[in-house]
Amino acid sequence: MLLSMVGIWLACGEAPVVSEPGLGDPNPEDRKAALYALEPQGVRDNLWVLIDMAQDDPEPTVRRLAMGLLGPSEDPRVVPLLQEALGNWRDTSGQLTAATALGNVRHQDACVVL
Repeated sequence: MLLSMVGIWLACGEAPVVSEPGLGDPNPEDRKAALYALEPQGVRDNLWVLIDMAQDDPEPTVRRLAMGLLGPSEDPRVVPLLQEALGNWRDTSGQLTAATALGNVRHQDACVVL
């Protein structure tokens, strides 16, 4: 389901575009530093990159950090990703991050999941 949503977003011209240096860095520590440096506007500007990082980054700590930033974006389009992570992540830290992010979305779709 999530992959089809990403395909729809890409078809609508909303492809991930990295506007924050460091988010695409090969070094996971540099990617985490770039995530920590994002201001609220940077989160909105890089939403698709954060979704991609939360889903596919090879480093679990980067995935969790990106996921945690998705909730405060308050964008309801992140709910399916967070819902999937809540149900499918095997470590409790990832599930807690997904649940917290869902609580921060502040949208009725997120409330239904919780």
